[in-house]
Amino acid sequence: MMFIPWEGDFGMRFLRTIGSVLRFGLLFLLVSVLPLSAYATTLTIGLDFEFSGATAPVSSTTPWVTITLDDSFGGPNTVRLTVEATNLTGGTTGESIAGIYL
Repeated sequence: MMFIPWEGDFGMRFLRTIGSVLRFGLLFLLVSVLPLSAYATTLTIGLDFEFSGATAPVSSTTPWVTITLDDSFGGPNTVRLTVEATNLTGGTTGESIAGIYL
């Protein structure tokens, strides 16, 4: 009788070992190809809705307020929040920001 390595208990262990090696190799390849760090992102939000029931700002140019969130600033776990009253007239009309809800 001729010995065929794919038959019997030895053959099944051999195939399981090869399968494990291939799965580990595929997992290693996927992990090594994926980026290890996140990319910085800047998010800009234009606010153009007056919701307190007061009179809307005089300027018809919107957004009245611009908010920028930037996580490329500083080190890890650091985010810069910038609030700009880009189209509020201020001055004699007294337009100002009393609160911002994000």
